Amino acid sequence: MSQKRPLISVIIPTYNRAHLVGRAIQSVLNQTFQDFEIIVVDDGSTDNTEEVVRAFNDPRIHYIRHKGNYGASAARNTGIRVAKGEYVAFLDSDDEWSPTKLELQVRAFRALDDSYALVFGCIEHVDEEGVPIAIGKLPMSHSLFHQLLRRNVLGSCSGAMIRKSVLSEVGGFDERLPARQDLDLWLRISATYNIYILPDILTIQYHHGTQISKDICKKIHAHHLFLAKYKHFLEKNKKAYAYQLYSLGRLYLSAGNLPAAREHFIKSLLLYPRLATALFLIITFIPHVYNLLKKIKITWRSRKKHLYTASLRHKHRPLRICFVAPRFHTNQYHSTRALINNGHKVVFFTLRQGRIEEYSTLIPTVLGCSTVFNVISGLCRKHNNYRFFLKWAWPPLGKFWRELQQFHPDLVIVRDPNTIYGFLACVFAKIHGAKVIFYTQGPKYRNTSKISLLLRHMFAALFRADWITPVLGKIGPESRTIRRMHYVPFVIEPGT
Repeated sequence: MSQKRPLISVIIPTYNRAHLVGRAIQSVLNQTFQDFEIIVVDDGSTDNTEEVVRAFNDPRIHYIRHKGNYGASAARNTGIRVAKGEYVAFLDSDDEWSPTKLELQVRAFRALDDSYALVFGCIEHVDEEGVPIAIGKLPMSHSLFHQLLRRNVLGSCSGAMIRKSVLSEVGGFDERLPARQDLDLWLRISATYNIYILPDILTIQYHHGTQISKDICKKIHAHHLFLAKYKHFLEKNKKAYAYQLYSLGRLYLSAGNLPAAREHFIKSLLLYPRLATALFLIITFIPHVYNLLKKIKITWRSRKKHLYTASLRHKHRPLRICFVAPRFHTNQYHSTRALINNGHKVVFFTLRQGRIEEYSTLIPTVLGCSTVFNVISGLCRKHNNYRFFLKWAWPPLGKFWRELQQFHPDLVIVRDPNTIYGFLACVFAKIHGAKVIFYTQGPKYRNTSKISLLLRHMFAALFRADWITPVLGKIGPESRTIRRMHYVPFVIEPGT
């Protein structure tokens, strides 16, 4: 009986990263979408990488070892050749994925036609200690070839999922390039196919001193090879060509080769004048200014890291969390139970008691409805209209304020903030200095107007709130969402 093929092949190339590869593998095993195989390609490691990989003892994990150190591109191509999945996802052995990465990308592919070959998600950049550096801002999906010709606007391989048939068609990774292999592949794919961009942070990319991208000499050599390979396209796009020469000049400047840096800055300016290029050209004549700026940059990053590390002492303490919703629903029961089990103090404020609710973990505080609302609903004959209640009901303001003041929450989770009750909760929370998170069961991705999208974004920005939903919706070319909205599946007990 033939074994069922996995839908996704996850390829993890690695070299002497026994201390990191386990974290990468575990982030794949933690995915909400489980129909995958993991292919770890060991590019001739001399440490105990094999022992770490085999310790997982999962039949979906396949370990392949190169006889020598042939490079990351060769390792990825080895993984592609043995991959059985319809889609291929790459993960560098020092990076990790968010739990919903594969699920979101598979849903996107299922909503797209065959003209889309690659689905990409946002990448959060952190240092070796996990301190955030930046979040990569991805471009719009159109005209990506010309954007990529200028610079790598997508990012590393760890953020991508690609149709395997397309990888075979374009020839995989160029093993001649010691760097920029990902950009080269994105260009070859985007020349023929469309690329779909998801706004969600799906990958965490770690930056440390052992990465290939830190080797200036390799980067310079790869840059020259890249320019020769795409010279025909670059000559037709002077702006992109000028930026590539400027980038190469920056690399030479970092390497301390001032004459070469000066030469490439001048060539760039002749093609397309830019203020930044002119400033760096001037710096090549006064290198001590460049060294001073580097020291200031290093000092600023160190200070920024110190401030962030200090703030972590407050972020990891148990939180006082307040849920605000019209009633205590079963979905919220599982969420509150998970938070309480993790050591957080949780209260739940409702407007009224439901017919069927589970109180074994937490008994909600029923605020009741304002007398004014009760009079209005009576006059409008809306006493039994549940939709009217959800939209327009509000509690006695004094009682609501006192309950919040007494609990003094760190975080207020508001169900459906586009209601009177939800809006009041947001205002009261900000007055108390609490962080606000919106919770809705509307879909994250939906076909909506740009005006509606803008209003949602402005509402989230007004309260500096993130937005979570357990409903993903239909991902497709016409669907839209906002960056602040995150897909968080229901917290459900096993077997329910």
